[in-house]
Amino acid sequence: MTATGAAAIVRICQVTEGLPLALELAASAVRVQSCEAISSALERGQLHLAANLRDLPARHLSIYATFEHSWRLLLPQEQRVFCALAVFRGGFDTTAARAVADASSNLLVSLLDKSLIYRRRGTDGEVRYSIHELLRQYAEEKLSEAGELSMAQQRHLEFFTALAEQAEPKLKTSEQTHWLNLLENEHSNLRAAMEYALESGNNETATRLAGAL
Repeated sequence: MTATGAAAIVRICQVTEGLPLALELAASAVRVQSCEAISSALERGQLHLAANLRDLPARHLSIYATFEHSWRLLLPQEQRVFCALAVFRGGFDTTAARAVADASSNLLVSLLDKSLIYRRRGTDGEVRYSIHELLRQYAEEKLSEAGELSMAQQRHLEFFTALAEQAEPKLKTSEQTHWLNLLENEHSNLRAAMEYALESGNNETATRLAGAL
């Protein structure tokens, strides 16, 4: 730790207003940038965002600047997958991530290492991944700007409709507990899929999903 480095760390804490998620993201960049470079990038990002996100509360401007900095450090493939993961609600497992966002295990690990997603356990003990809600909203904005939001939502709808239809006959078998736990894990995703189906006028798929559930 040098005097210059210490001053940069203090500035990072000031720019991010000490928000834990913002500090985690800034810390994850240390492996590729110095603290001075991170501090400078965050300050520049904050000024840029202040000009474009006038409606955001001041506290959110600081964390959005951190998001923007983390976003610029991602490889194009990581950016694409991170954005597509924004359509999930309540988390996702590796199977869903691959089907909806074309996310390989290596890409998920990379995003995990960069503190953009985190790992937890579902009600059945299986590994699931989640995105902090502010990060998810940021990624969804990027997905919308790229004109790919509805396409990702459609893949999400198709995946969870198929999952519900797969689960339906299993609920009357000895595997009932497993499938009820699985549906409980995906409750928020199933609701989001139904909402998109209704909003987009996809009534046939909405009927299939409702019938299966």
